[in-house]
Amino acid sequence: MTANFNPIFELVVKNAGVQIAPADTTTKKTVYTGGTNGSRIDALYVSSTDTATVTLMWYINSGGTDYHIGDMVVAIEAGYGSVARPDAVNTLAPTLGYIPLASGEILKVAVLATVTTAKVVDIVASLGDY
Repeated sequence: MTANFNPIFELVVKNAGVQIAPADTTTKKTVYTGGTNGSRIDALYVSSTDTATVTLMWYINSGGTDYHIGDMVVAIEAGYGSVARPDAVNTLAPTLGYIPLASGEILKVAVLATVTTAKVVDIVASLGDY
């Protein structure tokens, strides 16, 4: 197969979100499923109301298997008040600057330990489908 030397751009801009609450325990939650022609996750904004640090574990599901791609620690109450909201893409793909998803691949996230009672972690993905 010949290589594609032509740049391709996102055709449909999207935002997707997921919220992790105490009831979710450490269950993996879907952030986004790759579109028909693939997708590109440009940013993963993380905010937390938790009064403890939260460790997020990230996975890409391909062919029915969850592959761990990295972890990140979210500061206490990140995204609220004086604590900056982190972008997980900077942790997971610092050189590339985005996370590619093939058609049908699923980006998932879970917490290492259950979120504190009455607190939540919000993740908003800024992305596009090809």
